[in-house]
Parts: sequence; structure tokens; C-alpha cells
Amino acid sequence: MFANLYLYDIVSILSLFNMKKFLLIFIPIILAVIVFLAVQYYISQNGKKGALQVTATPNSTVFLNGNMIGKTPLCKCDENNMIPVGKYTLKIVPMQSELPSYQEKIVINKSVMTVVDRLFGRGATSEGSVITLTPIDSKTEMSILVLSTPDDASVFIDNNSIVKTPYLLKNPTESDHEIKITKNGYKDKKVKIHTVNGYKVTLSITLSVDIRDILLTPTPIASSSAKIITVLQKISILQTSTGFLRVRKIASVSGDEIGRLSSGEVLEIIEEKSGWIKIEMDDGEIGWISAGYTKKISQ
Repeated sequence: MFANLYLYDIVSILSLFNMKKFLLIFIPIILAVIVFLAVQYYISQNGKKGALQVTATPNSTVFLNGNMIGKTPLCKCDENNMIPVGKYTLKIVPMQSELPSYQEKIVINKSVMTVVDRLFGRGATSEGSVITLTPIDSKTEMSILVLSTPDDASVFIDNNSIVKTPYLLKNPTESDHEIKITKNGYKDKKVKIHTVNGYKVTLSITLSVDIRDILLTPTPIASSSAKIITVLQKISILQTSTGFLRVRKIASVSGDEIGRLSSGEVLEIIEEKSGWIKIEMDDGEIGWISAGYTKKISQ
């Protein structure tokens, strides 16, 4: 009986020793696995975010999907404040209340930065750029997509004349590039970008009207009967990429659309200002159209 009890004690001691040995060996391994999984989870969560940089002149308040996220200059660039990937509505409101706000759809892509710059002005004198990097299927290819408002602008890449906007350049060199956009009646715009294998760089440019090229009309003249007569000049609507020209309630791209005009339509000019023309539509409603898509008709 005493032998059996002694044997039982020995077995218990050995079992306890083996358990302690097991714990000493495997607890560090288990902790290491937990730490590894936590790090992987953290990386995967941050890998589903991207950066956003917004600059504006004058300084402005920035909203994303209606929520204020800060003031310019703004950079959601640190791993702790980057933005989840997805599509957003960006709104930039200048602190000078007399200037119109700017609103644009943007995309935040994984582990890259979307860059937005805006120079505010009155009417069509505002300009800006949006640079977006989008992953493509091939990791050994790249491209540059250049868009402009208005379209059909001349594109220069590294001082080499290419074609008109919109334009897609496939497989440029992987390096820094200078993009220059020009169009008659508008100020030239230069933007520097960097191309990366496996990504398409989309550059969306808004050109500002060159007010030096705006002709002031109408001009009053006196007739032989001493009455004041206003010479009303007419315009013809040019072809657009959409097939129509929007008529807006105010002289701004942010103005509400109140009608559309077709290519070839002829209308009288009521008023001109900062690259916009006030006209009257067939239904009697008065609105504003972009002067860049019109041609004046000689009287």
C-alpha cells in the first residue's frame, strides 16, 4: 500500500514538472504568435487606408462627406489619421465668404496619397488640380491620364507637345514629370507628378480664365436721331464633349444647372463677366454659360 502511495506521489511530481516545463517552453511561443497576429491585423487595417493632402489659397475649411476634417494646409498622412479607402465628396470652403466654395468627387486608394490644390477666384478665375494614384493589374506598367476643364486643351509633358485633353499616356518613364496645360483664353497651368510602376496617375486640371482676353460688350452708340442704341452681339454654341452646354443659374461651375444648349444654337449676349456669358433661353429663363464653348458672330 505504501509503495503504491509513493509511486502515486512520484507520478504527480513528474506530471507537475512536465506541465511547468511545457508552460515554460510554449507560453513564449503562444505570446509571440499573439503579438504577430496583432501586428498583422494592425498592418492590414492600415493597408486599407490612404492619405489625403489639401492645399488652398486663401486658407479654407475642408469637409469630407459633409464632415469637417480640418483646415488647409491639411495632410491626413500619418498612419494614425489616414482615411479608409473609398469614394468621397470633398468640399473646400474658403474663409473669405465672398468666394464660392469648391466641391469634387475624389477617390482614396490603398497606401497612396490623393493631392488636391485649389486657387480661389471670382467666377471662372478659380483654378486647381486633383492628383490621384490608382493601382493597375500589371506591376511593371504605368500610365498618365490628363483631364481638363474645359477640355480640348493642349498637353505638354516635360516640354514635349502631345495632344489634346482628355489624354492617356501609357508607360512613361518612372520618374518626375512636369505637365503643362494650355488653352486660348485661359491661363497656363503647370503641375509636377511622379509616376510609379503598377499605378495610373490621374491628373484633373481646372483652368482659370485669362481676364485679359475678355472683350467687354455690348457697346452703346448714338444714332443720328440722338437715341442710344445697344448693339447686341450674338454667339454660336460650339461642340462639347458631352454634346450639350450647361446653363447655370449663376456665373460659376458650382451654380445649379437650369438648362442645356445644343451645338449650333445662336443666342444674344445679355452680359459678360469673367469668362461667363448671360443669355436668355427659348423658354424665357435667363442663365449663364461658359464663354469657352461659344463663338461670337460678326454683326
